Amino acid sequence: MKLVALKPSSIIELLFVVAILLNVVNYQLIQRTLIPLEFIAWYFVIGVFVYLLFSRLLKFLQVGHFELFMYFITIFGTYLTFLCLMVNVLFSGTKVQVRNYKVQRITNRLVGRYVHSPKQQVGLVTFENGRSKRIYQGQVVGASKESIDSIAVHLSEGLFNFPVIRKIENVQ
Repeated sequence: MKLVALKPSSIIELLFVVAILLNVVNYQLIQRTLIPLEFIAWYFVIGVFVYLLFSRLLKFLQVGHFELFMYFITIFGTYLTFLCLMVNVLFSGTKVQVRNYKVQRITNRLVGRYVHSPKQQVGLVTFENGRSKRIYQGQVVGASKESIDSIAVHLSEGLFNFPVIRKIENVQ
């Protein structure tokens, strides 16, 4: 039996595969950045506009219209999100502010399945800009007890004025 290697047939498919893999990195950067999700949604909307602008010019590609539409949305949205978040994190300020936040609720449930490990408990924290984030107990430094009441978040200002989470500690 011969193994078949997956080979992208065009550059756009290669960019699409890299964009799918880059979404894992984007997820980690979104967890570290207090960015409103509306900004990220606009990056994907830019992919729609780029598709509308260049769809007539890209007739030479042997790809259907719907596939090309999905490629453009995914590629432009993912690459622009990565660029924005990575530049924001890399060029963030060195000055760190520590702020205490109250954990509103803690649950053992994560998207329909029960998590029995205390390190995987999920807490919901709302920051001053109205942005809510899920904080896993495993991310909190010094979280030895079963439930966390409040946390100290070390924030630094990012290049695009989106705060970057440096460290999360348990407030005792």
